[in-house]
Amino acid sequence: MKQILRIKQLTKQFVLHEQGKIIPAAKPVDLTLETGTLTALVGTSGVGKSSLLKCIYRTYLPSNGNINYLDVQNNWIDLATASEYEILKLRQTQISFVTQFLDFLPRQNTLDVVAKPLFDLGVDRKEARSKSQVILEELNIPERLWKVSPATFSGGEKQRVNIARGLIMRSRLLLLDEPTASLDPETTKKVISLIKRAKEEGTAILAVFHEPQIISELADSTVTLESNRVSVR
Repeated sequence: MKQILRIKQLTKQFVLHEQGKIIPAAKPVDLTLETGTLTALVGTSGVGKSSLLKCIYRTYLPSNGNINYLDVQNNWIDLATASEYEILKLRQTQISFVTQFLDFLPRQNTLDVVAKPLFDLGVDRKEARSKSQVILEELNIPERLWKVSPATFSGGEKQRVNIARGLIMRSRLLLLDEPTASLDPETTKKVISLIKRAKEEGTAILAVFHEPQIISELADSTVTLESNRVSVR
């Protein structure tokens, strides 16, 4: 195992210009992450767990701090200051994010939604769709739904599609934002199994969970975000 992510004094604030207010979204955070391990982010609602993940993925620009990521060429890149081109390439090839909500192109069928990360890598479309089928089967998405858009799926079905897309590519860094929140117990077990497999393959994972049992089963360390401090164990 080796360090792949080093976060130093990361903060995020939102500025409401019209109201002249600053809303803190993440207090200063320090953490490190190693390959083949999972760090769980915990804390009450509003302390900045999702904001932290979005800063790492660069959906948000952090207000302060450094997010140093070790890429596949063993170069340290500060994700807080990297160019948009660098960020897009890293998302395409090395960093995946399973958000709380599934985002996809209108009228795109489920097989292609899941296979998109492989399409972006230039994987043959037949091969990519075959891998999409395998992971959809593992997550109990019925074959009758593979060729239709996920637009009309239930919340739990959409989340399974979301997880399948996030895990279809072997990422070096995987960000998970409450991946099991809307899943039934049987599917949750399958997701846990897939996450364990990703760890065994060397993926570094930073995940928001609320269920103590899942944290106990998966996490190698826990970072607790609180309104006034951050603790690590």
